[in-house]
Amino acid sequence: MIRPGFEELRLRAGEKHGGFKSRIGVCCGASCLSSGSDEVLASMREDVESRRMDKEVEVVATGGMCPCTRGPLVRYMPEGIIYEKVCSDEVRTFNEARLSDGSDLRERFVVAEGAED
Repeated sequence: MIRPGFEELRLRAGEKHGGFKSRIGVCCGASCLSSGSDEVLASMREDVESRRMDKEVEVVATGGMCPCTRGPLVRYMPEGIIYEKVCSDEVRTFNEARLSDGSDLRERFVVAEGAED
């Protein structure tokens, strides 16, 4: 049972994200930037656009996600799974698994599940 008001909040949250089906957040905090997250962000945007998924998948720079020593960090929403040490040269393979066939690569990258956006 959904409490009154929660459904409205859920709908507003969807509107806030522009109606995208999913969101990929790339940490651009200081530690992640020093580990190359700016290159990961650029590669992620290019790859999503090349797949013609940019109307469905939003790619955004975020603040620190923690743990800072495991960056660059990438969060897939709505699942809330945070992947660690994602390199720009792995983005294409990474997105192939995440966006195309639904694999989640937990053994290689996962840090935490169920994180709130």
